[in-house]
Amino acid sequence: MLRRTGPSAAALAAQAHSARVHADLADELPDHYLEDLGEDQDLGDLLDGHEPPTGPGADPEAHEELLEKVREARHRIARGY
Repeated sequence: MLRRTGPSAAALAAQAHSARVHADLADELPDHYLEDLGEDQDLGDLLDGHEPPTGPGADPEAHEELLEKVREARHRIARGY
């Protein structure tokens, strides 16, 4: 009887998809957000831990666009495509 010693093909495909979505998101984000977005970073944690900008020059619309990009990336990962 053969035993599997590693992740299944489906698990590997899901990991690869998640990595692609993270990379796509990293390409879209401003540089100062990239340190918060590691490949293993849960995007829900990124949403929960991100504080909206305050003070002079703060752009609430840009912040909302960022959150929407992260939400869409989470949905893409969950859908698997």
